[in-house]
Amino acid sequence: MLVTLKELLQQYMTSDKAVGAFNVTTYCDAKPVITAAEKKNAPVIVQVGGFATRYMDLELWGKLLVTMADRSPVPVCIHLDHSKDVEECQKAIDAGFSSVMYDGSQLSYEENVRLTSEVVRRAAQKGVSVEGEIGSVAYSGTDAYKAEASDPDTVARFVADTGVDAVAVAVGTLHRMETQAAHLDFDLLRAIQAKVDIPLVIHGSSGLCDEDFKQMCATHVTKVNIGTALRMAFDKGLRTALNDHPESNVFTEIAHIPMQYVEDKVIEKLGLLGF
Repeated sequence: MLVTLKELLQQYMTSDKAVGAFNVTTYCDAKPVITAAEKKNAPVIVQVGGFATRYMDLELWGKLLVTMADRSPVPVCIHLDHSKDVEECQKAIDAGFSSVMYDGSQLSYEENVRLTSEVVRRAAQKGVSVEGEIGSVAYSGTDAYKAEASDPDTVARFVADTGVDAVAVAVGTLHRMETQAAHLDFDLLRAIQAKVDIPLVIHGSSGLCDEDFKQMCATHVTKVNIGTALRMAFDKGLRTALNDHPESNVFTEIAHIPMQYVEDKVIEKLGLLGF
């Protein structure tokens, strides 16, 4: 069933669970994400960003993912991840996405608030949830994005100034980490949650160690973004399939193998998130 981010996350703020938000790039990883959630009887957030929209536009993604969500017995939120364009957020809203993220983390505070607030205003007209970001989670292997730990008072001010439904904070992770070597600053995380009363979001969670996953679930973090781990699982599965079936030149004959690798990885992460 299709649900919004707001209605999905709020219930987990006082539980020992968090909702997995998995970045997908094709049907072949979107399907196993939802299948894994159904097997674990867990809610799930399926999200697309720049990698996915490079080859298929938001209108098509909306039709595909909303249909998949409507057919599923578990709660499924369809989310636009890391958009830096108000009009792109509008396209996702019009395409049926139940949640969008405006990422103004590289902008000044004032500009971040102005543009995030505009997305909130537009999304509210169709009952769509909005995630914002304050502080900045950088990317592994590049210095093109600033790294800036979130300040608790600034997070509280940002939430009040924008009216977002969830807020992404920078407390120790990096995007696109290929090893589980990141550690959360739990003192900072608890200081932030003492200041705000909406769900917190952690980006770059592929790089988190398993123990941090478990500790994180006891906080107000209720949305946990995972992308790179799925890319790596799909790649491993595809390479295995090609190696084991070198004679096959029909992708649909071997696609089930990388899809199974993704499903297994999602099941593993959902277990760490308390499901």
